[in-house]
Amino acid sequence: MQNPYIPIPVEVAKIVTEVDTKDIKTFRLAFLKKEDEEAFVYLPGQFAELSIFGKGESPIGIASSPTQPGYLEFTVQRAGVVTAALH
Repeated sequence: MQNPYIPIPVEVAKIVTEVDTKDIKTFRLAFLKKEDEEAFVYLPGQFAELSIFGKGESPIGIASSPTQPGYLEFTVQRAGVVTAALH
């Protein structure tokens, strides 16, 4: 069993601004390693802890479907230190 407390590195593959105020964006994240993608199993309604190096971490709900492999999507409203760093 993989340790859930060890961060999995990903890259930002796409960013979509969702509203005119530009404070809500959807981030598509792609796994750097195929084995990390295969090991990351989730169900609708779950969240992941997103970490921004030097800023902290925040629990964010997963917006993408587990039936569409290859990426994870998170829709995030800018509201604090971590989400501002992500934006």
